[in-house]
Amino acid sequence: LHAARTSLTLCMATSMLPISDACLRKRCQEFSLVWNAEDWTTVNTAKVDPTTSVSYLSVPPICWLQVSCEIDVSYEWFKLAKRPEFSSRHPEIADSIFVFELVEHFAPGDALMRMLCLNKTNSMAAVVGSNGSGWQQIRSTHLNNFPCEGMYSGVMVPSGSESIDMGGGVVYSATFMTLEPGRDQTSTIVNFSFKCPWAEYPEWFTPISASLVEMMRQKAATLNKVKSHLLPIAQDFYTILTLRGCSRGLPLLPQATVCPISTSVQIGGFFWQPLQADGFSLPSYMQNFLRRAGLEAKVFHTMYGERLMPYQAIVLTEDWERIRDRFQEIFKAQCSAYRLLNGGSGAPKLRSDVGPRFSSDSTASSEEAEDCIIVAEENKTFLQLREVRESWPATRLPRKAAEYP
Repeated sequence: LHAARTSLTLCMATSMLPISDACLRKRCQEFSLVWNAEDWTTVNTAKVDPTTSVSYLSVPPICWLQVSCEIDVSYEWFKLAKRPEFSSRHPEIADSIFVFELVEHFAPGDALMRMLCLNKTNSMAAVVGSNGSGWQQIRSTHLNNFPCEGMYSGVMVPSGSESIDMGGGVVYSATFMTLEPGRDQTSTIVNFSFKCPWAEYPEWFTPISASLVEMMRQKAATLNKVKSHLLPIAQDFYTILTLRGCSRGLPLLPQATVCPISTSVQIGGFFWQPLQADGFSLPSYMQNFLRRAGLEAKVFHTMYGERLMPYQAIVLTEDWERIRDRFQEIFKAQCSAYRLLNGGSGAPKLRSDVGPRFSSDSTASSEEAEDCIIVAEENKTFLQLREVRESWPATRLPRKAAEYP
């Protein structure tokens, strides 16, 4: 695994990660630097567990520790199940050592969590100790294509402190879980990396690593048992919304009172006002629209650390199903107002059957963006609007939000 890893090229600039937590950003930058280092030292684990791969990289005054193993659970299912906002809802897939509770949901794969180390009668707990320092807050973030193209990582950093206290004097400054497909994607290669505040390799980590691998194997067995029930729920956890058909300008916003630039009459119970063209993004538009319409739902602009194109937004499916009928009713009134103000027969459409397109994806061309949001061009003495095609390229097939990353 280490030999293969050194040939990988870092493809993501961590400075561009859309994460707000300064500690998280710093830890990701540090991890990117050490991931491809060639001077990792392999630890002999033959007496503990020959199938466990352990290595360390000493960079005084800190030491990076790594544990690698392959577990018998499919790569796609394991990624979906490990998302903090999903796993915290389903205690049947909880870890045997730690309890996690959701505090705040920031975006798909990004949450503030409370963590408690339990006192369990197994080898992992015997080394780690009982209860640690009680409940601790951590930022848990999952990132696609990090630290390298084609990889997936889960990052945990402490919130409001310098380290995560695991009990028994065991502390980590940050933990990283990187995932890669195993055999025909029916298994998953898992690599745990820990940033520790010591200059040398701690011998007590060797038995902990073996217990960690055993815990992951138990986790795989649990996930396989509940896969038929939970996988469909995990796949449909989010809904991606895509704006299209803005052939005569941006969509309108509802408002309670008339103004010089709004419709002069109410349509669907609202007056309708055009948007300013600068800096449009569908998530911002949706949040504004919902607030004015008296609806509530969180709308996100990133997905597993990658920023969506401005004509797309992502919402929890349960939120979308709760507000969809009323939203579509009001949005239909917006279409009528749009045609009234702008003329023509076309109006914006909001679709939920198109896969995500990321701003970092070179295949998400500006031509595709023009299918969704029209750009007005000044042509001497008049405005000339480009015609918007009403169909997506035939090669694109709708995919569920869960298929990404």
